[in-house]
Amino acid sequence: MRRMWRAAGAVLSDFRIGRYEINNQQYAAFLNAVAVDDAHALYSRQHDVTIHGGIERSGSPGDYAYT
Repeated sequence: MRRMWRAAGAVLSDFRIGRYEINNQQYAAFLNAVAVDDAHALYSRQHDVTIHGGIERSGSPGDYAYT
């Protein structure tokens, strides 16, 4: 007998999951390594230290720095 799968629910907001938890310092190091121009929008104002106690971005596109 062939089983058919049906959707049983939905997530109504952004949802991300990873294998390992990372902290702000680790994510800032990642951003400094790959996001000097942030062409892929890896930084969001939601990360900002003044809003959520997270990561601060300084500089301008092509010269961004994250702490």
